[in-house]
Amino acid sequence: MHHIPVDRDAGSQAFRDAVRALKSGELVGVFPEATMSRSMEVKEIKNGAVRMAVSANMPLIPMIVFGGARILSYGRKDLTRGRTVAMTIGTPMHPTRSDAAELVNGQLHQTLQQLLDETIDRYPPPTPKELNLPEGAWWLPARRGGSAPTLEEAEAIEVQVRAERAARKEQSGTTVEDS
Repeated sequence: MHHIPVDRDAGSQAFRDAVRALKSGELVGVFPEATMSRSMEVKEIKNGAVRMAVSANMPLIPMIVFGGARILSYGRKDLTRGRTVAMTIGTPMHPTRSDAAELVNGQLHQTLQQLLDETIDRYPPPTPKELNLPEGAWWLPARRGGSAPTLEEAEAIEVQVRAERAARKEQSGTTVEDS
């Protein structure tokens, strides 16, 4: 795999590199949420994936990966065997320059939500032992009977984490430009 490094504070170079790779026939994977979802739901998505597909005149292939958080996620790392990671690939989308990017982005979000539901429907249910863990089925969205935070609760956690990170940077004397 060729990885395209992304500077979250200045992503334009990564965007250009991704478009160049697409135009040269490479497949480029993008997580349009820009980070893992603590809620195990589809978060608000960024428009970069749609913009890349349009700029390179390539299809956008929606895809969901579910279960990976059980292996590596915020504060969790479990490399034991037997964890199911399920993937569902949707129908390619073909956005063009004449399409409203916000509309295509909304369609992508809706498609990803449908794919997530399909993926969870076929995902192995939690065992009774897993359901009795203190944290419950933390890898399942709350609306699907799991104990993951809701989208709103997850956003509150993210706000708190960002504030704590900023406070640590300020305390250490570094700025965004320094880090």
